[in-house]
Amino acid sequence: MTRVGFIGPVAGDRDLFARRLEHLVSREGCDLVHYLGDCDALDEIAASLRGVLGLDDSEGIDGMARALAERGHADEIERFLDAREALSRLALCRAVPKPPARTIEMLEDRIALLVHDKAILDEEDIANADVVIYGRATAPLLKKIGPRVFFTPGPAGSGYGLASVEEGESLRLVCYDADARVIAEELLAPRSARFSVTT
Repeated sequence: MTRVGFIGPVAGDRDLFARRLEHLVSREGCDLVHYLGDCDALDEIAASLRGVLGLDDSEGIDGMARALAERGHADEIERFLDAREALSRLALCRAVPKPPARTIEMLEDRIALLVHDKAILDEEDIANADVVIYGRATAPLLKKIGPRVFFTPGPAGSGYGLASVEEGESLRLVCYDADARVIAEELLAPRSARFSVTT
């Protein structure tokens, strides 16, 4: 089963972002997480973690690990291991591009259009998408309008979102609140019927 997570804008709160990402990767088992904010949270967190890991050091990550194993204190080693684990989680995360650019993602046979602010989209953009996923909102929302779904996890402090392709290849979209309770859910059947012909 494929699982994709969505984190709304964090307004510069890097700790909140790290908590949401850790939850989506470690507890929800997401293969990929999209950050729907318009800030540089991913770059800032990556730079901070690289600093903790000493990746700017001429020894590199392996050299730092070896040096810490030989002469490091327990708290230094723990901080190093935590930072390395956080950096590996961060590698599973993608940020939507700055407006007016957008991201197109295939969720099984559905076309998902991802943006920070849905206001930049025109009718043609929306007409070609099955799911419009966006970040700029005051609260989580999951609403089906005609053949398409509009989906936002809202600000990261309000919760997060999850999309999963289920066993029968249906697409399940879920909005969670800050306490990980389901507040909205939509199940989309495959766009086209699948069949086999035997002779």
